[in-house]
Amino acid sequence: MELKGTTALVTGGADGIGAGIAERLTAEGMRVVIADLDQEAGPATAARIGGSFVAADAATGAGVRTAVETAGAVGVLVNSAGGTEEPCFPAASPAKWERTLDLNLHAVMLATQLVLDPMRDRGGAAG
Repeated sequence: MELKGTTALVTGGADGIGAGIAERLTAEGMRVVIADLDQEAGPATAARIGGSFVAADAATGAGVRTAVETAGAVGVLVNSAGGTEEPCFPAASPAKWERTLDLNLHAVMLATQLVLDPMRDRGGAAG
């Protein structure tokens, strides 16, 4: 699959595994958009790899929509945002557990739904 010139959206791409993936996709010639809450590491990583950054909270529908809209014609979606905050389940309050589910499950579903049909319309996509 030719990746050069394709736009990749990497949620959670400011650091860690997401940043590593973003760096590799850039090395493959892709235009990479990093979507993350970290407004220090995100722009720094984007500048280092030659990508761009959008401040977006993947745990919210609005944040996911902002990331997808900012990225434009997404050819590769990497749902790397995720994790949990202390206290973890079962000690977590219902609100904290709901945010964990939003970030780790609902965000992935919504981002995929938002990019899948446009990807298919351009002749790509798997799923």
